[in-house]
Amino acid sequence: MPQIDIKPMTDRVVINRWGEAVRPETAFHEHCVCAKIIFIRGDGWAVGAPEEFEAIAYHLWQNEWREFRRWPHYELQPISEYKPKRKTRQ
Repeated sequence: MPQIDIKPMTDRVVINRWGEAVRPETAFHEHCVCAKIIFIRGDGWAVGAPEEFEAIAYHLWQNEWREFRRWPHYELQPISEYKPKRKTRQ
């Protein structure tokens, strides 16, 4: 299965339950974290998260998200279509 390079799609990736977010390259190489969902604000800024931190990423700017992309397809979808996939790990 071909892999999609999501680095250009997101500005930051949430790496922990406290909402700390770093550049995608740092998330991958230093924290072994890859975004499975990406939320995009109206100004174009985007944050990604692995499944276990999805809810945390969503709540960072809950009222400002306009679109999202979810792995494996990363098709752009309106935020009105968003349904949480799984609960956050505590």
